[in-house]
Amino acid sequence: MLYLISWLTDFAAFLFLFAGNRHLADQESDVLGILGASFFLASAIANTSAGMLADRFGRRRVSLIGAIVFVLTVALVALTGPSGWFFYAAYTLVGASLGTIYPPLMAWLSVRHSGKHSSRAFLFFCLSFNLGLGTAQVCGGWMYENWGSTAPLYGALIAAALSLTCISTLPAAVEQGKPKKEKTDPQVASRANTFAYLAWFANFGGMFSMSTVWFLFPNLAVALKVSPSTHGAALAIGRAVVMSIYCMMYFNTHWQFRFRYSLIAQVAGCAGLLGLCLSSSAVGLTISIGGLSTLLGYNYFASLFYNAKGAADDRKGRAFGVNEAFLAFGAGGGSLFGGLAAPYFGIRAPYQMAMCVVGVMATIQCMIYFFKKRRASRL
Repeated sequence: MLYLISWLTDFAAFLFLFAGNRHLADQESDVLGILGASFFLASAIANTSAGMLADRFGRRRVSLIGAIVFVLTVALVALTGPSGWFFYAAYTLVGASLGTIYPPLMAWLSVRHSGKHSSRAFLFFCLSFNLGLGTAQVCGGWMYENWGSTAPLYGALIAAALSLTCISTLPAAVEQGKPKKEKTDPQVASRANTFAYLAWFANFGGMFSMSTVWFLFPNLAVALKVSPSTHGAALAIGRAVVMSIYCMMYFNTHWQFRFRYSLIAQVAGCAGLLGLCLSSSAVGLTISIGGLSTLLGYNYFASLFYNAKGAADDRKGRAFGVNEAFLAFGAGGGSLFGGLAAPYFGIRAPYQMAMCVVGVMATIQCMIYFFKKRRASRL
């Protein structure tokens, strides 16, 4: 059921975002970056608080509150259209509602499944929400091009309502068959926590970069006369790359506790950003988005693994909430500063800025990793 909820929630969210972003880009609006920042800032705050509240008051209850807010907000926007001050406020509310839904569900997945089953559960979870995201971009582009800007909003409303219905049925599933707690070696937990800290910075850089695609790529697509359907397909292919990375990491565990693979993924991300700075064809832009998606896919799946290994059961909500908050803060920064830079330094300036941010985050990770390694060797 949780996998279905993940698919429906992301499908609804990205239908909503695609419709709004493309409509504003077609209107040559300059508020996309600011809207993206408000969306992810609200999500970051909600992620942090929702994770802690879920540990204390119950995971299903907190997720249900977020789902109700999500449905009501999308319904009002579907009726009024993707424009005006109400739409801007709704954009922020959607970010907050998503930040309230996910950390409790992720914590429950981690507690319910242990060992190899935990990795498999997170694989299915990641595939579910990425499949929702990718199908939303394809369907959103087609619906927008053929039926207008409000059609994806009504699709988002239906999917959000179904997600709310599924969440409301969770208690019976949650109460069944709690597994025995997995005994974790303290040294393994300590190493996992170190890699979780590194993943926070990697996720910040990855989402800083990806948010420039989600919120500012529509402007580049319009400038290069890329159709909405092609635009959506390019983003969906990026999601397919992300899901392929998840599957590779699940079936081949050699990457676990090896920092060099994270650095390789970040180099691939920088190569994708360089392509976005230089490419003018739809094919080149799609390949570039695929390179950037490698960075996002690797570090997100790794961060779930390390947080699940390092955090105690009664603190997993907080751990996953903080992890999601770093993602959201990175995304907010990318959309805000990229949106501010584009009018003054050119439409490709956000991707140049994102390359610098990924480089800085990688440098910080190297400093932390080698400091921890040297300190451990002295003990």
